[in-house]
Amino acid sequence: MANTTNPTLTSSWSLLVPLGSDFLLTLPFSTSTEIEVATTSSDSVSPTVSGHILSGALQEPITRSLLGLGAVWVRAKKGTVSVVLNTWVP
Repeated sequence: MANTTNPTLTSSWSLLVPLGSDFLLTLPFSTSTEIEVATTSSDSVSPTVSGHILSGALQEPITRSLLGLGAVWVRAKKGTVSVVLNTWVP
């Protein structure tokens, strides 16, 4: 069963989806900001590179099938923003 949450992101990397979980991540359409999404091979080590940009204005979703395996980390490009996240274990 999938679980929907609305985590709030800041400009610091945060672990959003642990290893082994599947997900769908979107920004609410009323959000005019962007977030950055990246993966690592560890739940405890945040990315040291730039990630993929996801824009609320464009209504782009991102999923496990687009990112591949790994722990999923996210951060707001500026300020704070709430996202829509569905997670489940396949």
